[in-house]
Amino acid sequence: SVSGEPYNPFLARIGIQTDADIVVFAGLGLIFDDYHYFRTQFEEAGVFARTVMFCNLASDPIVERLIVLDMALA
Repeated sequence: SVSGEPYNPFLARIGIQTDADIVVFAGLGLIFDDYHYFRTQFEEAGVFARTVMFCNLASDPIVERLIVLDMALA
């Protein structure tokens, strides 16, 4: 990571370059553009089939954010 590097491309690169069998992605309070960015990056890289995404968008109820973390860590 480089100082000042945008974090979305950095996090997407981690998910794409991992050697894990399954990638678990959890996003809290994401704007739709950020959600769409991660989804398209995973699809284009060919890792979307082995990715589980738990996302709470900024437009979703705030209470759901508590559940998203538990589901992703379970």
